Amino acid sequence: MPKLVDIEFILRGARANFNADGRLAPVAFIFGAPFEPPIMLGLQLGSVEDKERTACGLRALAQKPGTRMVATATEQWVGVTQASHRYARRHGTLAGAPGVRELVCVAVERPKEITMHTAEIVRAGGVTLLGPWEQTIVPRSEASGLFIGLLDPEA
Repeated sequence: MPKLVDIEFILRGARANFNADGRLAPVAFIFGAPFEPPIMLGLQLGSVEDKERTACGLRALAQKPGTRMVATATEQWVGVTQASHRYARRHGTLAGAPGVRELVCVAVERPKEITMHTAEIVRAGGVTLLGPWEQTIVPRSEASGLFIGLLDPEA
């Protein structure tokens, strides 16, 4: 299993997982004293209810005293609007909707900051590629999302 600071291990794993079939099996890694060695969990994200239950369970694990870091690897759509939802209803997918991008996101949450590693998914001509990783450090006060804010920043 990776060391606490070995984010490269997670990024390489996410890319290898994606390259196997053009999809990413969503996972979470939890690091810290209660989880030695760190644990890896597959995430159930099939429905809104599944996502909410999964986030609740992850939050309960992440808030155990001594937990130092949580990393999640998921696929996500960004730039989704009401117009893109109409596009998806007509075409059966958000792929190709104007202004919408599909990404693999590895969110790394530590008590003081959240680092987002994103790579764009490009699907064209029957080929699916994953672009280069881009890294953004997000202050906790500006971060949002179902799987963001899992750690207790005061712990």
